[in-house]
Amino acid sequence: MHNAQRTAPTPAPTSQSLLKQAQALQAQAAELAQMITRADNDPGTVLETPRGTAALAKGIIRARDQRSRFLPAKFFSDPAWDILLELYAAEIAQRRMTVGQVCGAARVPATTALRWLNTLEENGLAKRHADPLDARRFFVSLTDDGSRAMASFLQSIKDALLAA
Repeated sequence: MHNAQRTAPTPAPTSQSLLKQAQALQAQAAELAQMITRADNDPGTVLETPRGTAALAKGIIRARDQRSRFLPAKFFSDPAWDILLELYAAEIAQRRMTVGQVCGAARVPATTALRWLNTLEENGLAKRHADPLDARRFFVSLTDDGSRAMASFLQSIKDALLAA
C-alpha cells in the first residue's frame, strides 16, 4: 500500500486580504510614479546616478541624429567620434559590435569608416578581435585607454551640466 501524505489545502485568500494587497501595490505604484515624475522634471537626477554617463552617451547619439532634422547632414561628419560613442554605448550595454556595425554607426562610406577605425586602433583607443565562432567576422571594442578616455570625457560633461 502506498503511504501518501495529505497536505492541508491552502486557504483561499479572503476579500479583505486581497484588498490589503491591492492597496499596498497601489501605494508602491504611486511612489514609483512620483519618483519618475521627479526624475523627468529634474534632468540632473539622471546624471547624478551611476548610469548617468551611459544615459549621457546615448543622449549625445540621439542629439547627433536630431541635427539632420534641422540642418543639412553634410555639415556634420565626425566618424571617429561617432565610432567612439557607439563603442562606448555598446560597452555599457555589454553588447558586441562587428566591424560592419561600427562602419554603419560612423554614417560615412565603409572605406572612410575603416580608415577611421584603423586610426583609432593606431592610437590605442579601439581594438579588433576575431569571432571565435566565425573566422570571417571581427568584433570591435574600446581598449581600456579608450574606455577610460570616454568615461572621463562624459563625466566632465556631466559635471559641467550639473554645475550650470
